[in-house]
Amino acid sequence: MKKGFTLIELMGVIVLLGLVSIVSYVVIEKLILNSKENISEATKKIIYVAADNYIEDNMDDYPKEKGKNYCVSIDSLINGNYLDEDTISKDLKNLSSYNDVLVTVDSSYKFSYELVTECNVDDE
Repeated sequence: MKKGFTLIELMGVIVLLGLVSIVSYVVIEKLILNSKENISEATKKIIYVAADNYIEDNMDDYPKEKGKNYCVSIDSLINGNYLDEDTISKDLKNLSSYNDVLVTVDSSYKFSYELVTECNVDDE
């Protein structure tokens, strides 16, 4: 009796390996794309602190009224020296899809921050 694999068994294993590699490639590629699009939490924190400092220095333009929303552009943070481009250079390419920081005054009269692509705030 000969020991070995038949051609059909070998073809089946090759097909299964091919399917596993295709599935894993798709999953890994998706993870890589997501990591490139995401901005690190540290960079977000730096931007939010810069926005907070900007607002504190311009409090007449940004009064703490409950439920009020404001927009602060990232360019104004950089041009006003509140945000250093070198500090956020690692995420600067990913940051290009965000133009503004949406600032919201919450129910306890504290500012909360969120990076947004486009900030549209209705003036009341």
